[in-house]
Amino acid sequence: MDIIGANRSSGRAPQPQRRGLTLLDMLPPIFVMAVPLITFEVVATRFDKSAGIAAGLLSIVASALVVIAYYRWLGRLHQKELRELDEKYPDVFRVAALPPDTSGILKAEGAEIQVGDYGWEAEPIHDDGLTYLHGLAENWRLVWYAGFRSDQIERIGPKPRTQYYLPYSWRVEEGSKAPTCPFPVQSSETTDLGHPGRIIWPWVQGRRLD
Repeated sequence: MDIIGANRSSGRAPQPQRRGLTLLDMLPPIFVMAVPLITFEVVATRFDKSAGIAAGLLSIVASALVVIAYYRWLGRLHQKELRELDEKYPDVFRVAALPPDTSGILKAEGAEIQVGDYGWEAEPIHDDGLTYLHGLAENWRLVWYAGFRSDQIERIGPKPRTQYYLPYSWRVEEGSKAPTCPFPVQSSETTDLGHPGRIIWPWVQGRRLD
């Protein structure tokens, strides 16, 4: 389930645009809790407890407004990144030949890449000039992630939707099911790697490459 040859000297993916939000997502609640407490302590010490409470309440409102603006900024940034991915990696391909070099291939346990599989264009794992594809199951979950030379794949056409919006890339009525992936890999009994995700270097689908 690991990438074979992930530590090869050449081939690390370009690192710009790799961003993790875990720490950033933790800062707003810390901010909302810390600012009112600090404000209360400072004002109450300088004036009195009533003034400290009033200042603390006002700072809660101000902090909440700052956090709302912060999350809106994150949302706009996320949507911008998704649009860029959609524009940069727009196509679906079919596997015409298997890559002889197995380095840079990530597969779920028991999964195999087969000639005739569909692959959704994706971010490169390595900066090696290959076209990297996501092999998706019918439920839109990732089965394999691999790079191919241009002579090993054939273009089918544009994606009906980018896989990076998953699992919420469709609107479904209450009680109905989401549509199945229109370009899945050939069926096989295997586990999967979850829904396709952004590369946050050095992590690819939750697996560390270095």
